[in-house]
Amino acid sequence: MMHTRQTTPKPSHRLLRAFGLSLALSLGSAEYGAAAEPIKPLPVMIEVNEAKAELGRLLFHEPRLSKNDTISCATCHDLSAGGDDGQVVSTGIEGRTGLVNAPTVFNSAYNFKQFWDGRAHTLKEQVDGPLQSRIEMESIWPDVVTKLFQDKDYPRMFQQAYPNDSQIISRENIKDAIAEFQRSLITPNSRFDQWLRGNVGAINEQEKEGYALFKRYGCVSCHQGANVGGNMFQVFGVINDYFRKRGNITDADLGRFNVTGNEVDKHAFKVPSLRMAAHTAPYLHDGSAGTLRDAVDAMFEFQLGREAPDEDKEAIVAFIKTLAGEYRESNYRFDLGESPLSAEFQEDSRNGHLGQSPAPNGLQEISVVETVEGSPPADIAETISQNGKAPPLRTGRAAKPAAESEAAGRSGRSGRSGR
Repeated sequence: MMHTRQTTPKPSHRLLRAFGLSLALSLGSAEYGAAAEPIKPLPVMIEVNEAKAELGRLLFHEPRLSKNDTISCATCHDLSAGGDDGQVVSTGIEGRTGLVNAPTVFNSAYNFKQFWDGRAHTLKEQVDGPLQSRIEMESIWPDVVTKLFQDKDYPRMFQQAYPNDSQIISRENIKDAIAEFQRSLITPNSRFDQWLRGNVGAINEQEKEGYALFKRYGCVSCHQGANVGGNMFQVFGVINDYFRKRGNITDADLGRFNVTGNEVDKHAFKVPSLRMAAHTAPYLHDGSAGTLRDAVDAMFEFQLGREAPDEDKEAIVAFIKTLAGEYRESNYRFDLGESPLSAEFQEDSRNGHLGQSPAPNGLQEISVVETVEGSPPADIAETISQNGKAPPLRTGRAAKPAAESEAAGRSGRSGRSGR
C-alpha cells in the first residue's frame, strides 16, 4: 500500500473510527472477502489539496491552454460521459486527428504509467504531452503562462494555491494543479465494489458468474488490482498476431518500443483499466473494437488464443459493466447510494466531514490509504501461462440472455485527441 500525502488538517478521529468500523463490518476481517480477491475496491474518498485541485479543475476545462484557444483537456476527456469522447481517435487543433484511442481520465491516478506507451511516469509529467503536441493543443509554455497572467482571476487563484512560490504562474505550477485535479477523478462505489465490501445483492448471478469466468479464463492476469488494469505492460497479440491480421501497421502500433527501442517491447502497451469500460467505447489502442463484446472477442482470439461459448463472453461483459463507479464533478463528492458503509460514517458525511458543500475554492479533505495491486495470485498466473493450450471452459449452464448492447445509454460525446 502507498502512503497518503497529508496537505491539510486531518479529518476528525471520529470520522476515521467510523470509516474503519464500517469497513470492518462490511468485510468481516482482513483475510476474508475483498482481501482474498485479485481485484480490490477503490477508496470511497481520496485526499487532495483543495486549492490546487479547484485550480486544476478550471485549467482542465481551459481552452486557452491550446494555441488557438479552442481545445481543452475536457475536449478529449468529457467528465459528463466516461472521461473520454467516444471517438476512434481524437480531433485536436485545426481538425487534426490523433494516432491512438484516448483513454478515460477517470482513475488515472492509479495507473503506474501514463499514455498507452507509458512514456510519462506521473500525471504531472503527462500534462506536457497533449499541450505541446502538434496534433492536440500545439501550444508552448511561455504563451500559456502569458495568457493566464492576463486573466483577471488566475493570478489570485495561483497565489492562493502556491503562496510560497515567487513565480506564481509557471509551467510547473500549471502542471501540478492539473495533476492534483486528475488525482481527484476517482469513481468509487461501483456495484462490484459494493459486492466486494459485503453487499451480496449488489450484482446478479450472471455478473457473479462473469467474474468467476474472468478469473478462470485468465483475464485477471492483466486486469487486476484497484484499477482492474493500468499496472503493467503487455504485448497485444501475445498468442495470435493481431497486427498481421489487421494490416497497415503504423508507428503508433509499435507501442512501448517507441519509448525503449527494445525489440521485446514491440506492440506492447499499458494494460488499460476496465473501471469505466462500460462507458468508453470504442476500445483497444486503435479504437477498432466498437463494443465491449468486440473487445472481449479480440482478447480471446489474440491474448488467450482460446474459444469460448457466447454465454461465457456475455457473462464477462456483464461483469465488466459492474465496475463503473460514481463521480460528481459539481462538488467533488461521491454519492454513496446503497453503500455498505456504516450509518455512523454516512451521518458524519452529512454533518460536514464528508458531504457538506465544499468551500468556495475546493474539495473536502479526506484521508484514505490508497492501494495499488501487483501481480495476480500464483494459481491464476499458472492458469494463464497455459491458456494457449487449454480447452474452452464448459460449465454445463443453461443458456442465458445476451447482455444489453454496449451502445445503450451512451450519451453524446465531443472530439478527443490520441493518448
